[in-house]
Amino acid sequence: MAVNSVLVDTAVVVKYKVGVDTKGNDIIKNQRANDLNLLATEETLMDLGDIIWRLH
Repeated sequence: MAVNSVLVDTAVVVKYKVGVDTKGNDIIKNQRANDLNLLATEETLMDLGDIIWRLH
């Protein structure tokens, strides 16, 4: 998978929809991995995001 990034922080955040509230609004949850190695490649960070997604 091709990945483009701009370094603004050393974290990976995965946001995902877990349901809908009574008003029809999406319920969104976040998982965050902080203080990552600045030398990590974009592909490695995407892999980490995929792993976090599978664990939710």
